[in-house]
Amino acid sequence: MNVDATPQGPTSGAGFNGPVKQRIESIDIIRAIAVMAILFVNIGSYYANQSHQPPAIVSPLDVWSDRVVGLLVLDKFHFIFAFLFGVSAAILYENMSLRGKVWRPYLRRMAVLVAFGAVNLILLHAPDVLIFYAVNGTLLALFFRTPQWVLLIIGLVVACGGNLASVLVAVINHHAATGIEMVPVLSAWVVAQSLGHTFLGCWAFRAGLLTDERRIPAVRVLFAVAAVGTVALWAWALSLSNTSLINAINGNLAIVPAVAYLSGLVLLLRSSRLHTRLLPLQRYGRMALTSYVTHGVFGITGVTALASVTTIPYSLLLLLCAPILILQLVFCNWWLSRFAYGPLEWIWRAGTYLIRPPMRLR
Repeated sequence: MNVDATPQGPTSGAGFNGPVKQRIESIDIIRAIAVMAILFVNIGSYYANQSHQPPAIVSPLDVWSDRVVGLLVLDKFHFIFAFLFGVSAAILYENMSLRGKVWRPYLRRMAVLVAFGAVNLILLHAPDVLIFYAVNGTLLALFFRTPQWVLLIIGLVVACGGNLASVLVAVINHHAATGIEMVPVLSAWVVAQSLGHTFLGCWAFRAGLLTDERRIPAVRVLFAVAAVGTVALWAWALSLSNTSLINAINGNLAIVPAVAYLSGLVLLLRSSRLHTRLLPLQRYGRMALTSYVTHGVFGITGVTALASVTTIPYSLLLLLCAPILILQLVFCNWWLSRFAYGPLEWIWRAGTYLIRPPMRLR
């Protein structure tokens, strides 16, 4: 989700030590990449919701498309999206603290997000994480003043505990054929993983990992470790034929490649040349809420039109993402060249502060 108060440019660099005066463009670019990638996962759910059956796997291309999405995308970018929501919450808290008003606007902001999520779920019958994020953001608010190490420990335990246990169950079932089922507590733990991702985002911002040049050596180490772990996980998944175990690895251990993606992008975007070339994505990232919600609008519309004519193979379904993303990217750049906020971002801000923000650029 977008950062409140529309900060623009470099921050104070060390979390809560000073005001975030400018938007961190790199964070917007990474957010844009995450939102765009999530469509490749959600498009299958849009199809299943409309046709009441999963996308058709009818050719080797469909098989490999499904495997590539599972390997490279599934749950990886949901982690990054939730992580950046925690970053945004931390920046929001810092900005609101400077104004002397925190809790009422902050809670109103979470309430508006719940409303967006409810509309998205009821009208579109679309996969929705906005309500979860609002709950996560509210719970995170209870820990804004806690030491960094508390955020880190809670984040790691909640984000990884249930997932590691799930992988262990899948491995035992694979090798011993025990038929162990996921217990309700373990299932609930996995569902709560996005709360851990949000805590980790808040911790990373406070630790300066995204903004402080002095933390770049730590980011390089993090990337190296995560990249090695990612290659090992991919090699493991590709060596298997057990679908249940492959899905357990791709989904429950997604945090490892997600951290590699995230830290790698942080390092790559330090290049001014690459940063400049990717600036069109920054406007998409600033309109992350509008883009996410319209995923469902365009996705379901396109899927419904095609499904009424023929059965859609999985590989063709993925191709449908391309025109949707291109249309959104063009729209976001056109819109923000004329207006200060995206349409839904404007509503979100108005509901947060109970004001009518100026829409047109001055």
